[in-house]
Amino acid sequence: MTKARMYAEAVYSATQGKNTKESAGVVERLSALLKERGHIRLLPAIVREVAKLVRVRAEERGVVLTVAKKEDAVHYKEAIQRDVKHFDVETIPLSTSIDQTLSGGYMLSVRGLRIDRTHKRILREMYEKLVSSV
Repeated sequence: MTKARMYAEAVYSATQGKNTKESAGVVERLSALLKERGHIRLLPAIVREVAKLVRVRAEERGVVLTVAKKEDAVHYKEAIQRDVKHFDVETIPLSTSIDQTLSGGYMLSVRGLRIDRTHKRILREMYEKLVSSV
């Protein structure tokens, strides 16, 4: 485990259940500690690691639905409900994120498993077939 990852784990744990003001205090103390130890150059890597932790921990807690537009969540509602059953969970998506690069469709993620029904995936597969046949 890298130093950045260890600091990120510590920050993530220390900020759980805290409000914004208390979390800001944790970050200020981290910054002072990094300066004191000569590790301030790790700060960007620590921020990236904390962002990864937040994303991964959110996925571990439930179903994450990623769509290109808000309307896609409503449009594909029945298909999404069918796919959620494949994950052996009885919850609806706890969090929905918008990724405009998908161009359409949806993607479901639970505990590191993924069902990808996006237009982006379909287009990429078509492109790979075309390129490989040349």
